[in-house]
Amino acid sequence: MLLSRQTRLIAAFNHLHIFLDPDPDPENSFLERQRLFEMPRSNWDDYDRDVMSVGGGIWPRTSKSIEISSEVRSTLGINSERLGPNELINAILKAPVDLLWNGGIGTYIKASTESHEEVRDRANDTVPGRRTGTAL
Repeated sequence: MLLSRQTRLIAAFNHLHIFLDPDPDPENSFLERQRLFEMPRSNWDDYDRDVMSVGGGIWPRTSKSIEISSEVRSTLGINSERLGPNELINAILKAPVDLLWNGGIGTYIKASTESHEEVRDRANDTVPGRRTGTAL
């Protein structure tokens, strides 16, 4: 996410946090991602919320439920006003986006021909590839 100053990172998640920025400013968010990259042991909770667009936020994955702003609902194409962390991650994976970048640990996308048992990653809800909203 540091190869282009034009990347609009609207959502990210890891084992600790869920990050949502429904209408990011490409330049300012690039500079903030660069700052985090250069910071030892940084995580999404270190992201400067003043850089985020209206309705954005960062939530711990341990939250029981997360209030979804109207801006995020519009960006992700969902109607729910509250979701649990795993449901929100599922919505992120299905959101209408240009690119889905997957790195780290976890199998979040599966082939439509695979069963959940074949994927062998019960800790993560897998989404069939054809159900993602990504253009690439």
